[in-house]
Amino acid sequence: MLNTWVFMAFVITCWLLYWLVVPVRLRSLFLALASFAYFAYYYPRDMLFLLILAAVVYSAGVVISRGQPGRKRLLTGMVVILVGILGYFKYSAFMAETLNLLLQPLMASKLSVPEILVPLGISYFTFKMIHYLVDIGRGNVPRHRLVDFLNYIFFFPILVSGPIERFQPFLTQTTALRDTAREPERTMGAATAPDSLQNGQSSLAVQHRWRGFNTEDVYAGLPRIISGLFKKLVLADSLAATAVLLYQPDLTAGQYWLASFAFTFQLYFDFSGYSDLAIGIARLFGYRIMENFNWPYLARNVSDFWKRWHMSLTGWFRDYVFIPLGGSRGTLGLTIRNTLLVMAITGLWHGAGWHFVLWGLYHALGLIAWRLYRRCLLPVLSQRSNFLESRTANVLSILLTFNFVNIGWIFFACDTGQSIYVLTRMFS
Repeated sequence: MLNTWVFMAFVITCWLLYWLVVPVRLRSLFLALASFAYFAYYYPRDMLFLLILAAVVYSAGVVISRGQPGRKRLLTGMVVILVGILGYFKYSAFMAETLNLLLQPLMASKLSVPEILVPLGISYFTFKMIHYLVDIGRGNVPRHRLVDFLNYIFFFPILVSGPIERFQPFLTQTTALRDTAREPERTMGAATAPDSLQNGQSSLAVQHRWRGFNTEDVYAGLPRIISGLFKKLVLADSLAATAVLLYQPDLTAGQYWLASFAFTFQLYFDFSGYSDLAIGIARLFGYRIMENFNWPYLARNVSDFWKRWHMSLTGWFRDYVFIPLGGSRGTLGLTIRNTLLVMAITGLWHGAGWHFVLWGLYHALGLIAWRLYRRCLLPVLSQRSNFLESRTANVLSILLTFNFVNIGWIFFACDTGQSIYVLTRMFS
């Protein structure tokens, strides 16, 4: 969606209108309407449903923010509803298939597997809405307009593939863009513009300065867009032909290893390419969206990897699932339980399949092993030798972590049976 020429033409048109035509006070409304129009053109059914859902969430947020009795029950109910909506659309077929498998000996007939059209970007929509409501309940969201909320929820650069931007920094930037664009109108005298024109400056340049236009946003945004297109169209698509070998039978161990490395980098270039596109396009409109990747394959351990990979999602699960469960503040047993649960849900968020759950649990075991190593073994080894602080140890830790992650991606790429088959062949 983000890398189509139609979308790029849409971005350029919106960008010109945004800075040159649309009044400052209407920019949030313009971006929201532009997002509605583009999304509704391709997915009209999804747009109507998501718009109604956004209206319900905003209304609930207004009630919760007033601090009236029952607001906690309303917040809990809305979170349950949002999780239920996500579960219905994304996991109904998965649950039916799982029940058929488990209850097959006890049932004469199978449950029908529903064919449900999943609204585009439903995982991102629901997570942004849950964050919005929970932070209102915590008192962390300032007063704001409906149009600013709709602009946040439907902001088209990050609509489908993230990053999962937080509402507070988005609102702060929206307000700053509005105030910055208005400030020159308040501070400049009536004769300022004509004087500027007499000095040889074009009226367009004056308007750009008055309307909050910042050339630094263009200089920062365009390279990110080019980087994203290059990663997606050149690097990721080139690696795809080798990565698909993971799904082929009867290959050699070397071929499966090669295919696994190809998939590992294809996934990174594809996903980070989309993030670069989203961040770059948002920057053209004056928004600085949070980073989503930070050289994850240079991580020194599994914990470090998750601080670098899909950082907006990792942060969301940390703040809204892991920490509310108790995080790592309790006993080691509770920490292990929380890690297993959160990583299993993280895997399931990526896709409706048991192989995604296995991928999440695989990383959970890696995180638990790292915690035990750091707690029990690292202090002893550090006292006996300085090797762990050497450059060689650093390189080895990066290689070890990379290969751990690379093996894990096989569970992500293939269904459970094919994953086991490929791993068996790789290590045979």
